[in-house]
Amino acid sequence: MGVTHELTSREQVTDTDFTSNNWAGSTIAGTWAIAMGTWRVPAVSIPSTPAGNDGGWDSSSWVGIDGAYGSSDVLQAGVQQSVDANGSATYIPWYEWFAPEVDGSPAYIFQTNIENMPIEPGDEVFARLAYQNGQGFVMFGNVDRGLYFNIQLAPPPGASLNGNSLEWIVEAPNSGEPGTSLPRFTPVDFSVAVGSNADGTVGADPNTGDTTNISAFGRSLTSVTTAMDSLTVNYLDAGFFPLPGSAVFDHTTQQLAAVSRAPGNLDLFVIGFDNRVWSTFWNDQNGWNGDFFPLPGSAVFDHTTQQLAAVSRAPGNLDLFVIGFDNRVWSTFWNDQNGWNGDFFPLPGSAVFDHTTQQLAAVSRAPGNLDLFVIGFDNRVWSTFWNDQNGWNGDFFPLPGSAVFDHTTQQLAAVSRAPGNLDLFVIGFDNRVWSTFWNDHGGWN
Repeated sequence: MGVTHELTSREQVTDTDFTSNNWAGSTIAGTWAIAMGTWRVPAVSIPSTPAGNDGGWDSSSWVGIDGAYGSSDVLQAGVQQSVDANGSATYIPWYEWFAPEVDGSPAYIFQTNIENMPIEPGDEVFARLAYQNGQGFVMFGNVDRGLYFNIQLAPPPGASLNGNSLEWIVEAPNSGEPGTSLPRFTPVDFSVAVGSNADGTVGADPNTGDTTNISAFGRSLTSVTTAMDSLTVNYLDAGFFPLPGSAVFDHTTQQLAAVSRAPGNLDLFVIGFDNRVWSTFWNDQNGWNGDFFPLPGSAVFDHTTQQLAAVSRAPGNLDLFVIGFDNRVWSTFWNDQNGWNGDFFPLPGSAVFDHTTQQLAAVSRAPGNLDLFVIGFDNRVWSTFWNDQNGWNGDFFPLPGSAVFDHTTQQLAAVSRAPGNLDLFVIGFDNRVWSTFWNDHGGWN
């Protein structure tokens, strides 16, 4: 038996809200002949829920006619999104005219893959399903790649062609858990979700239909939001989850540095067991990168004592800082034009700090600016800065005031609450939190 995408029974919660064990989306009752949808293929990854019987997690995003409100057949097309136990994902376009199997049923009552149409996360795809003259018509396209597929299908035995529902769906196929288990997925935004009756005089809008969410393993796995002629299906995480990939680090000594280089982006950095700096990233189009990777260059640091500081001085820019084995501050950078700098380099000046105990705090007070802070050997707070007009200040300098802190145990936190403002925080010898601030009008407190 092949893969099927039958809409299973659901439990009513309110007049228009339902739950299912394997499918989520919007359905509209009526007498329909055309269903259309446009969406971007989600990225899938390993969730916190158990795998299906095949050891992985399987989902599909699709558009269809029939299948809800008592109908046992559905004409549909979409994309299968699967991830295996190693975090490897596959994306396959397909069509199907599901009806209960009997003698003489055609192969396309099961998922029938569309050949020669590459699909990747983030690709915009389009599906149009139609009933006309007693036949089914499927059109599916990868809009971004300019690839389209059309086919005319004879109704399989048992198909009603009633058109009693339209649907825009994200599901775990084959009736869901435990046979198949839903992967984590980036939001599925059906930016166009429309339909009509045969003569086009009545239109379908998911905002006026019913919504269904997946409830499995004792919790909700999805959240559906509808709007005029559109809907979004979100995956609901439950607490922490492991990132994809096989990289491991020392949880007893190591600390991550995290930063967002632009809206919808995340970057992580850590010093690995080989003392090189490793990174991975996420974006809202493709999800997490498959694994951590080492940054270019030969610089190494002590993964048992040294900690990275990461900051984005402007959209599309990343800067990393660390105190090196020579107790000087070292840095490297990335931008979306040229990628990573070839290696770490020392900042100008003669200031040195304790690489075995001290950690830098880095912040961007405004686009094109960087500020660094650290507690020095004299237990005072020291700083230096960079801007895109003059580059790095010649050396670190102590902040004004008489306050001192323990450079062997205490760490600074730095933040910019608005352009042209800086705030510092640290736990003092009295165990209270201490702070100071700077702005571009009055300077340091």
